[in-house]
Amino acid sequence: MISGEKLKVMLSSADMEYYAISCDMLDSGNAQSRCAFRKILEDARGQCGFNAAGAKVFVQVFPSKEGGCEMFVTKLGDTSKMSFQSQTNQTGKKFFYVYSFDCLNKMLEACAVVQRLQYSDESFAYTDTRRKRYFLTLETDIPNLSEFGGRKCRSNARFYISEHCSLICEGAVERLSALA
Repeated sequence: MISGEKLKVMLSSADMEYYAISCDMLDSGNAQSRCAFRKILEDARGQCGFNAAGAKVFVQVFPSKEGGCEMFVTKLGDTSKMSFQSQTNQTGKKFFYVYSFDCLNKMLEACAVVQRLQYSDESFAYTDTRRKRYFLTLETDIPNLSEFGGRKCRSNARFYISEHCSLICEGAVERLSALA
């Protein structure tokens, strides 16, 4: 443990085989890597007392030359007490965060996660059929959407969306989470 909020995990190539993972897999956010990551955190809790249960975590993974990796895990906060705060710009208009997805299923899964966090602000879903991309706009930044294939876009992405995309629905989090 580096601190009560931060953990450094050093995995050898044998450890990687034991958990049936690779550095690339840990970065992908698929179900198998999430399961392995949970097992690593359970083992860390048993060995050094680091408990990330109920907390959002930020994970950095760096491959090592010997085939293993170093992983830094930082607790960001308790998700059961998470509160959402909308942002406004200088003109008083609401500011939306834009997330891009390469397939609809990933966006549906992300909506389900955001719904479980009891998100209740405005949300919109769009599609760019020419580039086969999907966009989700939220009033609140949700950092862990990258686990579900979402990429946070620059703030000017809303201009691209207004010009090149079609609205799928308003109330996207509530409506699309039911389809996940």
